[in-house]
Amino acid sequence: MSLAPRPLAPTGTARPERDDPRRDPASAPLDDRDTVALLQALRALAPLIRHYHDTPDTPDGDWSAWFPAGDATALAALTARDDGRTPPHLALLLTFLRLLRRPQARLNRFTERHLRRQMQVVLGFRPAPPQPDHAHLVIELKKGAAPVEFTPAHRFNAGKDAT
Repeated sequence: MSLAPRPLAPTGTARPERDDPRRDPASAPLDDRDTVALLQALRALAPLIRHYHDTPDTPDGDWSAWFPAGDATALAALTARDDGRTPPHLALLLTFLRLLRRPQARLNRFTERHLRRQMQVVLGFRPAPPQPDHAHLVIELKKGAAPVEFTPAHRFNAGKDAT
């Protein structure tokens, strides 16, 4: 009787292959803008916001003058500056944008909470408790080797893949 050289084909998948990063809720935040991107958005909106100085009926201009000129690099330098030379109106705005990080992070966790609720409450799935790994081993003795008996208490080393 002849045995097939490999009765079990390596058809399994490794954990990195099962954990697709596209399914991670953190890969799709609702608001992923940093301080510089928020400043750029505010500067783009500034021409649309009217500025009234003395009379509520007549606008004196828009908010464009309140924002510094320059590209994203200039705005990044402004946000990094901490020498006390930032104009007060920009210091107040930067402080607000820094405080905005906390609610922004909470908003970005919404997708994760929504997914967890859908899976657990709506669909009824619960996280499974941890299980020890199992593997099928194919052992082939060298020609002429003495028979070996393996018991359930026998442990195998994973070799170079033991991580």
